[in-house]
Amino acid sequence: MVRITSGKYRNRILFTDLPKGVKPSFRPTQAKTRDAVLNKLNFSNIALDGGIQNKRVLDLFCGTGAFGFEALSRGASFICFVDKVKENIDLVRRSSDSLGTSDQCLLLQSDASNLPPNTKEPYDIIYLDPPYYKNDLLFGAINSLLKKGWISPSSLIVIEIAEKQELPFFNDMHVLGEAKYGASKVIYLSQSKIQ
Repeated sequence: MVRITSGKYRNRILFTDLPKGVKPSFRPTQAKTRDAVLNKLNFSNIALDGGIQNKRVLDLFCGTGAFGFEALSRGASFICFVDKVKENIDLVRRSSDSLGTSDQCLLLQSDASNLPPNTKEPYDIIYLDPPYYKNDLLFGAINSLLKKGWISPSSLIVIEIAEKQELPFFNDMHVLGEAKYGASKVIYLSQSKIQ
């Protein structure tokens, strides 16, 4: 069971039940990790002006959509959920319908390494939670985000990976911070050195 921990939708439960015979392809971000990341995005030295209030958030490799819905609950204005697995997008759709947030959500079934061009403004915060130890998938996703107009120079990029996972960075990215939460490591990046 995945529950929203804070904000407007606090204690609301997200759908995680898959059709019979379908194995989960997701690993929902733990509540303590979501809380810590969103607090950092709201109150730390890397926070964008106004924190996550009224920001556009991209939840890539969204799974159940736990991170995106938590951000929406805490004041983000719009969330784009992306996952290549149809059943995951269906779960996010059910949760969005249940919360009454359909007008604030875009659901996109797509391979993260081959995103369509973004026809709207770039996203303020990009959260990537790919399968652990899949650096090729992560780098493919970041390249796709950069080439297809999903990221601006001022966007914050948040990557959740395994605690022991090594991650070489792109030359045009700056590490703004890093934190460990249980079996996860979260890295904060931007194209700009100073936020």
